[in-house]
Amino acid sequence: MQPQLSSRQQLVSASRRNAADAAPIDADTFARLIGGLEPFEKSPRVAAAVSGGADSLCLAVLLAEWVKSQDGSLMAFHVDHRLRPESTGEAAQVADTLKRLEIDCEILTWDEARLGGNLQERAREARYRLLEAACLQHGFMHLALGHQANDQCETVRMRAARGRYFVGLSGMADLRETREIRVIRPLLSLPRARIEATLRRRDLGWLEDPSNRSPRFERNRLRNLSDQAFTGEWPADSQAAQQRRRLESDSAYLLAHHTQFRPEGWAILDWPAFEAAETIIGRYAVGTVLRAIGGKIYLPPHAALDRFMSSISQRGSASLHGTLARVRGDKIIIWREWSRIPTSPLRLEPASQQLWDGRFLLCLDDGHLPCSILPLGAMLATKGAEALRAAMRRRGIAASIANSLPVVMRENGLWGTPTLACAVDGRPMGGLACLWRPRVPLTSGPHHSPLL
Repeated sequence: MQPQLSSRQQLVSASRRNAADAAPIDADTFARLIGGLEPFEKSPRVAAAVSGGADSLCLAVLLAEWVKSQDGSLMAFHVDHRLRPESTGEAAQVADTLKRLEIDCEILTWDEARLGGNLQERAREARYRLLEAACLQHGFMHLALGHQANDQCETVRMRAARGRYFVGLSGMADLRETREIRVIRPLLSLPRARIEATLRRRDLGWLEDPSNRSPRFERNRLRNLSDQAFTGEWPADSQAAQQRRRLESDSAYLLAHHTQFRPEGWAILDWPAFEAAETIIGRYAVGTVLRAIGGKIYLPPHAALDRFMSSISQRGSASLHGTLARVRGDKIIIWREWSRIPTSPLRLEPASQQLWDGRFLLCLDDGHLPCSILPLGAMLATKGAEALRAAMRRRGIAASIANSLPVVMRENGLWGTPTLACAVDGRPMGGLACLWRPRVPLTSGPHHSPLL
């Protein structure tokens, strides 16, 4: 029996759809696709993000069959952003559908929708943050996403319309490695028609949000164009992808030789080298720095980078992607803008680790009391905060940078700052480790920038 859905969504059933000419995806085809994303363990353990739409449901079904043939295991994660009152009920319906398919599912919830602006970007980043954290918690190295060729076509069209260069025009990668997991997109080369045909062949319905077809949104307008014009497979190694690899390598060289990243999460750039570099390389390298310092997942738009570079040259300062920049002689100092950091506490339990603000990895040993992590700038009125700022000044850390660093609160008050391993009373903070570790690695090329 099919579940009842909210008025915003409808169940698209095989019995209600016209038969499609597209060929369903068989087991051999899927094995070939996922085989191109090796290596996997002998008995692979894979996680899948499942929204309940056609793409992610098809992915889950095909993955379940593949891991079973490999004596592996699969777990689905559904993210409930709680942006609508009915989302929690819909999440339960997705979990029930997966249960009937004998696929384990865990619902991940996001409770910060009303904290701050730029909701779409924050929701997207929260989704990936929750998925990665769930993979770490359950010991999954591979996270599978359901993006397909029509999504790729939409992405490239959007990026082209916004003036992005090779890095954007190459589209999404079918394999991307973060510091902790491998993100794979096995269906990226296949059109949506084949995915829907696969579900029809199995007599499986899926959830479809009518707002995804609304022409009010840019991606939806491009989606309609893509559906009409794109029916084939996406090339695995396009010219833009080749140019992207060269761009990443040249940018990595620039970062390695002309950038210093400090362990407190700020950077010093040799600005003449960036200005002298080929425009696209310099812009990409600066964007990589901003992404790391700002704790972001994505690079800033190319047009925004142009304005950032112009502001640096004309006014000696700029802000972008949650960071601030200032000229100091022939150097540029870039640090996190603390007022852009969410002030809701991040709870850290004993014998666990958390990535705070997409920048600092904190690990608390077993046997210690739970604690909460906040930016120092939000705690200036708290007893002990000025002592921490003074300790940072003695280390040569400016107040504006200090405000963006994590501090630790216990039930009895402010404990200290883990970036200096310094408690309020000046004693070491035993049992708590802190490492600057941006969510996205600085480079994917062969060069590495020095961390001083």
